[in-house]
Amino acid sequence: MQAIDTRNMELAEISTPGDGTRDVRAAFPIHWQTGTAATAMVYFELEPGMHLGSHVDSAEELLVVFEGEVEATVGSESARLAAGGAVVVPAMKSHDVRNVGTTTARVAGIFGANATVAVFDEEFSAMGMEPTRINGTPPPEVASEPAAA
Repeated sequence: MQAIDTRNMELAEISTPGDGTRDVRAAFPIHWQTGTAATAMVYFELEPGMHLGSHVDSAEELLVVFEGEVEATVGSESARLAAGGAVVVPAMKSHDVRNVGTTTARVAGIFGANATVAVFDEEFSAMGMEPTRINGTPPPEVASEPAAA
């Protein structure tokens, strides 16, 4: 059994240089490398006024709000969601999440695949890595290639 506690996870700081509204803390606690057959999960936190960043994911995603109030935009449609709210994001559909409340928003994205790739509209930096537009769990064929001898 895999059990996680989102309140005690180490979260990576993710930001976009020059965009003061994109400051996210996130982790991928569940995916193919943790042993799932068909599910992955991203957990993220946004402070008031911050947003995740517009992007597409390779798999369908169910966004579930644990705490706070967010505006989820999927394509040209937007909905306000409070704790307990959820929205389905089709695979390869542009979407973003913005904290429109006054407290920290805590959100989980649950994917219908155990490996996902997200491509963001803008580059971001995380954990001292070079700026990139790509995030997610690595595809199994890439991550499981044998190491050079």
